[in-house]
Amino acid sequence: MASLISIIVPVYNCEAYLEQCLRSIADQGYPDFEVLLINDGSTDCSGSLCDAFAAGDSRFQVTHKTNGGVSSARNLALDQIRGDYVVFIDADDYVDATFLSKMVEALNDGDVVACAYDRVRPSGSQPFVLGQAGPISLEALYEHTLCTQWIGGGCCNKIFRADLIRQMNLRFDTRIAVGEDMLFLVQYYQRCRSAAYVGDVLYHYRFNEVSATEAGFAQKKVNERTASILLALDAMAQRIDAGVGYQRQALAFRRVRSAMRLFFQMVLSRTRDPALMTVIEGHVRAGLQIFLASRHARLFEKLVAVAMAFSTWLTYWLAVALSGVLAGRLASYRT
Repeated sequence: MASLISIIVPVYNCEAYLEQCLRSIADQGYPDFEVLLINDGSTDCSGSLCDAFAAGDSRFQVTHKTNGGVSSARNLALDQIRGDYVVFIDADDYVDATFLSKMVEALNDGDVVACAYDRVRPSGSQPFVLGQAGPISLEALYEHTLCTQWIGGGCCNKIFRADLIRQMNLRFDTRIAVGEDMLFLVQYYQRCRSAAYVGDVLYHYRFNEVSATEAGFAQKKVNERTASILLALDAMAQRIDAGVGYQRQALAFRRVRSAMRLFFQMVLSRTRDPALMTVIEGHVRAGLQIFLASRHARLFEKLVAVAMAFSTWLTYWLAVALSGVLAGRLASYRT
């Protein structure tokens, strides 16, 4: 018998893209799946679209709930899964028709598989392809999850074993709005013995163009929600095996990169929070040595990291003074 795959799709106000997403799932060449659509309190027609799709395909199930965020929606679905494997798909993205079949084939009794993906913009797509299909080391898995964009820190271009999720009682941390996927992955990876990669672009991530612009970035005020990446980093530090060098190094790099991203957001949004600045400085200092030695950090980042480790508050005022020149570069750094 073919393995059953549980596909989890949190849905919130995405009626413009939802049909394409659901159609791409329904058209999979691999037929043995269930789709758990969690309508997270949508105020547009997304809920009705989910109901209509489920009425025409018994593999789709809909649960309507009050809005609680993507983590709470995914957690509700994880309580309902019946499959052997679990896949997460965001409702404004879509997948290739061979997504499930190629991911299952690559799994081959392994613990996790990641595939190549692309960022879809109105002007075209930008692919991220690490290499050809085949096994990858756990070291590479951590490296390219936490340090690069080739595998990425999101859950949606990956397939997981449901039995491991059940054994660990693994769920998303609803306190964390930024970095919750990375935390989930780090926890799951602790139980992984093997991993594989599919070099075909199978997952299509719809890129929010506005959020990558200087204006869009500056509108994102730093608050408890956006600063929750720091909670995620602290939680990851508790979950990794500090005795394994590549895990420790990958997390140290991610500490600095994410703290720097949050710092740049504070500069462009003119957020002033001395206590938060102190915490950010601590994260930078904790990972500085590894960050400076990393081939994944650019020279500009290394210079900023050194300045932040010396005095993040002084660096803040210098960056504010120069933000008219540096704004585009600051906005280009993604968590």
